[in-house]
Amino acid sequence: MLPHHDGQYPLISLLSSLTASIHAIEEELKSAGMPPFTLHPRWHPLDSLDIVPSPRLHEARRVAMASANMIKTLVQDVGTAMMDMASRSLDQAAYILTADIRLLDVYRTDQERLDGLHITEMVARLPKTKRVDGQKLARCLRLLSTDHWWVEPSPNVFAPLRWALLNIPDSPTWAYADPGSATILVASTAVVSHMKVQVQTHFDCDTVETAPFVRAIHAMGNQHIRDYWGYLEEDPDRLARFARSMEGTGHCDYSAIKADYPWESLPLDTTFVDVGSGQGSVALHILRMLYDTRPKWTVVLQDRSGPLEEGKRFWARELPAALVDKRVEFEPHDFFAHNPRKGPHTVYWLRAVLHDWSNEYAIKILKAIRISCHPTSRGVYLCPILSGT
Repeated sequence: MLPHHDGQYPLISLLSSLTASIHAIEEELKSAGMPPFTLHPRWHPLDSLDIVPSPRLHEARRVAMASANMIKTLVQDVGTAMMDMASRSLDQAAYILTADIRLLDVYRTDQERLDGLHITEMVARLPKTKRVDGQKLARCLRLLSTDHWWVEPSPNVFAPLRWALLNIPDSPTWAYADPGSATILVASTAVVSHMKVQVQTHFDCDTVETAPFVRAIHAMGNQHIRDYWGYLEEDPDRLARFARSMEGTGHCDYSAIKADYPWESLPLDTTFVDVGSGQGSVALHILRMLYDTRPKWTVVLQDRSGPLEEGKRFWARELPAALVDKRVEFEPHDFFAHNPRKGPHTVYWLRAVLHDWSNEYAIKILKAIRISCHPTSRGVYLCPILSGT
């Protein structure tokens, strides 16, 4: 957190923090033999899930972003602050749109990505089932350009920048746009009414069936959907994208997971139980990291049958040796029920699970694990709290 200086000009302090952090970033990149950060439409080495930044580089990036955000907050005018907050959902919708229509597929060469394409040509290259109004698409791309995802080098000519690559079709980060981001956008429309009903009627709004997302989906005419998981499983393609998107969210925490927990200190015969695993993206990266040094480590993925089927395909593609060596199992399991894994040296791993549930449900999940724990068991839980500020 940046220091507060009563009676002083905070911009000067922020400038100092920003300058120091930028110098640290440049020095760490040079020391690691990495190129500087740019907006060019290509990935940086640090964008890889397999790279762990140095602690100094990690902290410097956080301080730089926090400083820049606070500078923006301090210097913007009332109208800009109001419209920025009021219209954020439009940025989100534009981002989802570019993923849905697979816009990056219209660029056939690296040179086209650099030079850009005219909006008329972009729309003409879209599949008929994905075509949209060119003028409105241009407006969406101009909106995204204000966040430096796209650029308009000449009138109605658009080129993707580095972060537009998040929506490379069929990639894990592309998969997060829908259903991940789209779900958040839909659910947000019902948050206000959800909270008012809970207080004014004393109605239990913390059940799965009354969550804001379900309220919003019902308001859209889909009353047959009981909960979010039913929504996913209704469409096999949506379920597959959701499973893949969990690998995309790994960009938020994979480096920390690898570097900050002492995996090497765990017993040689550890059983790593990934509760609510999805396709098991994190478990795969951890096992891959320890594969040769911990030959007796095994992984058990626990989830509904749908995500587990996606997991079998994912592991066959990304780490087939684990299937051949029988170091991964796929176990259908309801995490509200007692966990069937009760042996010694069991690690129960929960990532991005508890934040989806109210306290009552979260306690049930944890109790179902606790009752199965061996004296040598461990619980390791990772959940998002707040994004960087």
